[in-house]
Amino acid sequence: MADTSTTLLFRCRAWGDSELLRAEGTLGSASFSIRNEVPTWTVHCAQRESLIECEDATTVIDGRWHDIAITIGARGTHLFIDGYLAMCGTVDVGLHALGADAWHTPQSVAGEVTDLRVLPHLLSEAEIAASAQRPRPFVEFAANHLAPFDAARVSPLTEGTLWTRFRTRGHGQTGTILSAGMRGPSGEVTELLAVRVDTGAITYTARTAGGQWRSFTIEGAWAEGQWHDLAIRVGQGAVELYIDGFRQAHIPGQVFFADTAPTTLANGRAGAPTSEASEEPYGRSGEPSSGYEVVIGQDVNGQRLFGEVVRAAIYDHPLSDAQIKGLSQVRPISTCALFDRGMDGAASYRIPSLLALPSGALIAGADQRTSIPNDAPNHIQFVLRRSPDGGDTWEPMQVVIPSEGHGVSGASVIDSCSVYDRERGRLIVLIDHFPGGVGQFNAVPGIGVDAEGALLPYEPADGEDFGGTTPALPTSYLCMVTSDDEGRTWSALRHLNHQVKEEWMVFLGTGPGTGIQIEQGPYAGRLVIPVYVSSEAGVGFCAAAVYSDDGGDTWVRGHSVLGVYPGSGEAASSGGVPRLEDPALATYEATLVELSGGRILMLMRNQHPSGMVVRAISEDGGHHWGELDPLPDVPEIFSQPNVVRLHDGRLCFMNASQLLPFRGNGVIRVSEDEGCTWPLARTLNPGRHVYQSMAPLPDGGLGVLWENEWQGLYFTRVPAEWLTW
Repeated sequence: MADTSTTLLFRCRAWGDSELLRAEGTLGSASFSIRNEVPTWTVHCAQRESLIECEDATTVIDGRWHDIAITIGARGTHLFIDGYLAMCGTVDVGLHALGADAWHTPQSVAGEVTDLRVLPHLLSEAEIAASAQRPRPFVEFAANHLAPFDAARVSPLTEGTLWTRFRTRGHGQTGTILSAGMRGPSGEVTELLAVRVDTGAITYTARTAGGQWRSFTIEGAWAEGQWHDLAIRVGQGAVELYIDGFRQAHIPGQVFFADTAPTTLANGRAGAPTSEASEEPYGRSGEPSSGYEVVIGQDVNGQRLFGEVVRAAIYDHPLSDAQIKGLSQVRPISTCALFDRGMDGAASYRIPSLLALPSGALIAGADQRTSIPNDAPNHIQFVLRRSPDGGDTWEPMQVVIPSEGHGVSGASVIDSCSVYDRERGRLIVLIDHFPGGVGQFNAVPGIGVDAEGALLPYEPADGEDFGGTTPALPTSYLCMVTSDDEGRTWSALRHLNHQVKEEWMVFLGTGPGTGIQIEQGPYAGRLVIPVYVSSEAGVGFCAAAVYSDDGGDTWVRGHSVLGVYPGSGEAASSGGVPRLEDPALATYEATLVELSGGRILMLMRNQHPSGMVVRAISEDGGHHWGELDPLPDVPEIFSQPNVVRLHDGRLCFMNASQLLPFRGNGVIRVSEDEGCTWPLARTLNPGRHVYQSMAPLPDGGLGVLWENEWQGLYFTRVPAEWLTW
């Protein structure tokens, strides 16, 4: 379907919903527009229907000029705003596929386009970033203070962006980067706003007109003597703090210059020039002038930073994430869509599973949700794409496990977890299976298979509807498929419930993503997959692991991380059904990584009131688990986590770390002490982000297959430089 490669470049500004670019021909149409205040790419043609929404581009509808680049080629369509990728999709429809002659810029009352260029080739991410114009400051510092006229212009701002480049002169040296305050007629100065760096944090603090101090802090070693770019973005109800172009914190609540100024001054309104004010801090008589003051590299009383600020500017609007990256000259990274809505006619793709093989090939698995994006009950199939060259190119999608039926009454295979057996050269995928019309919240207890793993006969009860799929006990089934040729061909589906599930269990399913094969110690060679179990429909979940010592021929379920399952002793001997009386103890999807000596670290999604990821360690290959401990520097918002070991031995963790209020803020964290602390954090996706699966790449970088919950799964190549200080 691919057309000749094309890059569209133009500048636009919009005040509301509007169509800004369009091509229409005998075979279909494509357009770039603002729909519901979201930049959107829409394609309608016989080959493909596609909708790509740049949901996180929240600063475009501001009436200001923005640079847009759209590339269309074999890797799909990529939409860039202000120099950086905003969203992409698998659709590769251009003029030829539409039967159209040219791209047009329709007239619109809510937007306009200028400087449209159509290039017959693809620009690189770096070329697109370099072509974007940098935003113009509202005021820029030419000295260590703003002139009174400019300070007066700044004081009424209710939102905007502060941007500085600073350093301290050595480890442990601290001070004020920027300060603002009010000088009274007699020369005394009251500090009202400040940005300070100390040995463990940067703090943005302000005193409101009501006398309340508000503080916004990012922790980190920013006073170690290196140059750093600091941006403080205030708007849309939050304060966001960026270091070197990466967002480090998104903190609800906002305060800016206008919130700090007292209502009146002795000689006039706060921030406005008074009759005595001049363009110098001091009047002609030598006495201090009253008025609003803004200084850099010191506080308003002259206490200097133990360091220097070489550049500083104030913008009268919140800059976009892309514009802040541009100011810090962050090198753009490569992302492509592997599965997205509309691909092969499916409504949605979710649940990433990414595995790197010793040959350098990558295997990317996904749920194909054909009718609606929901979890089971729903018609869901397991699909994958292979990359033979470490993510440079991707082969067409293949359906590995098809499902019967359709819609909400269709059968489902959901939540794949993959592992590679190095000893056999075998790729193994464990996955959950539900009959038609069944999911976690309406499943019943039971195993549903005989001692050999064959489905048992089942007579549906009155009112049960399996939607035309094979009748089976309406419960969950853990299943497996294998490949001995790196994912090119696959075995038949095999049931595992008879090995790992018990009659009291309503649900036993994978923690999706990847499992591990232990490399060291007495359990070397063991395959271990995270799972979680419940004894009641939709409640009472608890994490554990299943493992195999014979290459996946047989599997054993180990003890629960809470020690309440049959197999832990007391519950099995009593014959009772274990229950979790405290929902706060519930643990769900989990991820595993091997530690030194063959120990296993499990990190878990949970409902603990701490709001932190919890961890447990197994000393015996995943059969028993130690105490549950929260990780104080790793937030948890009830979303799937993923952890891998990099080639240099460090651990790398990622999850959606903040409710925005939707699940989002996908952050990569690095640990150098076997997962005890995670001091290095890099925000990959500051907006919508749900699940992810990571794989170390031979060049020291990281492959990340991540999910936008409604649009699809995307592969990003994170360079090694991102993963260092």
